[in-house]
Formats: sequence, C-alpha cells, structure tokens
Amino acid sequence: MSASSISSSHLGTFSQLSNGDRTDQHITTGFHSASELKQLFMLVGKSFDVVQVSRGALHGQFSLTGLGSMVLLEIRTNQRLLLNGDRGPDCMSFCFEATGLADEHLMFNKPIAPYSLNGFRQGQKESHFQLTANTTTYLIILSISRFNAFISYCEREDLIEQLEASNALQITPRMHAHFRKICQRLLVKPALTSEKNGK
Repeated sequence: MSASSISSSHLGTFSQLSNGDRTDQHITTGFHSASELKQLFMLVGKSFDVVQVSRGALHGQFSLTGLGSMVLLEIRTNQRLLLNGDRGPDCMSFCFEATGLADEHLMFNKPIAPYSLNGFRQGQKESHFQLTANTTTYLIILSISRFNAFISYCEREDLIEQLEASNALQITPRMHAHFRKICQRLLVKPALTSEKNGK
C-alpha cells in the first residue's frame, strides 16, 4: 500500500488508536518523500511536519501495529529527516533507535545518548526530533491516563513524577537489544493472530 492510496477508512480506523480504542490491525508501506511520511503519521492522528535534511533519493519504510490501547511504529529511512508537530492530548511515547548508535538523532535539537529511551515526558505538548540516515526507529505511542492508571495499580506512583520531569532514560546495550527484539516480534504478531482467527 502506498501513502497515496491511504483511504479515509484507514485514517479513521488508526486515528482511533490515539484515543485508546482496541484494534490489532497492521500495515507496512514504503515512502519516498517527506510529504508521504507526513500523510502516514495521520494514520495515528499525528499532524507532523516532515522535512528531508540530507540530499538524495528518499527510500523509507513505515510499519504500524495496533496493540490494544497502544500503537507501535517502525520507521526505516536512508535519509536524515526532521519531524515536528503537536503531540495531542493524553499522549506520551517511548522512542528509541534500533542500533543504539545513531549519532545524528536529535530530540529538541539535542543529541540523544546511545542506547537510550527518549520522548516520554508527560505533559509535553510538542514533538520535535531528527532521524539519522540509514537507521530504524521505534515509537510506542500510548495514553497518559491509561499508563498512569497501570503505574498506580502497580503501586509505583513515584514513577509518574519521574516521567513528568525527565525525557530520556539511559539503558544498557543488553536491555536495548531486548526492547528491540520485543518490538520486532510485536510488529508481526498481530498479522499472525489475524491469520489464526481466519482459519
């Protein structure tokens, strides 16, 4: 499916994900311009401006999977891209680059540390980040209220205060690799589940 073939039904279905509605749908599609990637972000209700910073033909891949009240995105790009936009109400995200070595990844114009989780500060209104050329980035988008309800259920309200004050967390390469494998597995699981249900 190309970005130009995204229908209003796709936009309606996936934009519900940012409001916490349950779905297990999945898409993977290529993009070859900044405007195509901008349109793909509309699938989850995100109006981001996208600019290609480096020169050359853009070849990217965008994968999206609905995981109940969360959305998992995978963005592969061969060019450096800058994204900026409104985060939306009741929204937080966890973002990490798959190799842990992206030297041109930026968040609010500041370099991210290798092997780190980024972008999860609660109450933040905007997103502003740069993707390094020839990298894969994962974003997990979820509801703040649902996440905090889960944290409260686990009796770890202290974490909520930390997430309101911080926007980055350093993790070990081993934990980073574990998160990457989980994301890779989750990207294919919904398709397998749907296949089983159809039999």
